[in-house]
Amino acid sequence: MLNRLRKELEPHLLRIGEVAAKAGIPPLAWTFLGTLLAISSGLAYSGYLRFDGRLGGVLLLGSGIVDIIDGSVARALNRVSSRGAFLDSTLDRVGEIFVFSGILVGGLADSLAVIVALSLSIMVSYIRARAEGLGVKTSGVGIGERAERILTLAALSMLGYTWLGVLVVLVLAAFTTAERTYYVSAILRKSELR
Repeated sequence: MLNRLRKELEPHLLRIGEVAAKAGIPPLAWTFLGTLLAISSGLAYSGYLRFDGRLGGVLLLGSGIVDIIDGSVARALNRVSSRGAFLDSTLDRVGEIFVFSGILVGGLADSLAVIVALSLSIMVSYIRARAEGLGVKTSGVGIGERAERILTLAALSMLGYTWLGVLVVLVLAAFTTAERTYYVSAILRKSELR
């Protein structure tokens, strides 16, 4: 859903990318910064640094914002590459694992819910990657793409309801997994019948 909005905001995001590019920081450095913020979010959620879920939510939101900036900088500098996209996607998964692990270690949500939410979140990304490998685009398919999941978990965490954020992410990711599976299967079936 937010990815559709992102297309409408693309001209504005490109301007943000142009401004950020003037700082001289390459797109890959922005990617690593986003990952560092996600890892810091996981540490805050865990209580390891004597912080709590609220700070975890703030850092998670920050990592999501930086994730938008890295792509905007790459487009502004005309440095979009397969390598950059691969590293961005891989490091996004690393960040997700740290965030949910921190929530689990910090005891901020039911452990089974955390494991299922993480697993389903990774399934959403896996289905997209596998589908694109088969020539099917899934961007915009599903109610719980990465942007929605980050925003939901971050916002509810900042309000002190990390456990609820995990449950909502679980539901969003479950529906998106089902939607994408159905969508990709239907497209592949049509192409096989031709």
